Amino acid sequence: MHKRMALLAAALVFCFAPVAHGQEEDVVSAKAWITPAQGDQAAHLVIEVEVAEGWHIYSLTQPKGGPSRTKIRLKGESLAKEPAFKAAPKAATAFNEVFQLDVEEHEGKVLFFAPVELAAGVDVTKLKLEGSVNAQACNAKTCLIPKNYAFTATLDASKKPPKAEEEKKDEKK
Repeated sequence: MHKRMALLAAALVFCFAPVAHGQEEDVVSAKAWITPAQGDQAAHLVIEVEVAEGWHIYSLTQPKGGPSRTKIRLKGESLAKEPAFKAAPKAATAFNEVFQLDVEEHEGKVLFFAPVELAAGVDVTKLKLEGSVNAQACNAKTCLIPKNYAFTATLDASKKPPKAEEEKKDEKK
């Protein structure tokens, strides 16, 4: 019992330790675009998140009881329903001694994407979707307090929607 409480205390200190002077710079950035519908494939919202070298963020599906999972929030009423996002590449999963559970981490560049269903009367060519990625960035020594990284997405006809590794596997079956 005491060991578990000590591990929990260490986890809280680790994840919410004050940031030392000089570490206030953003280690995460987000940008987004909308890919056009093509054939039977819906338009997609794609959010590209870049995480600085030596840092990581947690997945959209990070289990409760551990670090803060990444969340995507959209503003406005341009969409008929909330998108179900996937990630590429898939998060790396490893057991974490501090949390005593598996953590799901993204490093470097990750794309979060989902097909979007537009609300009635919304013209995709004029659509401007605003939102944010709420992520907790960590390195080997500390974690930053979860922060919102804003983005604005507009139609980019030069881009195609990415495919998640899981979708590629499903297509082969």
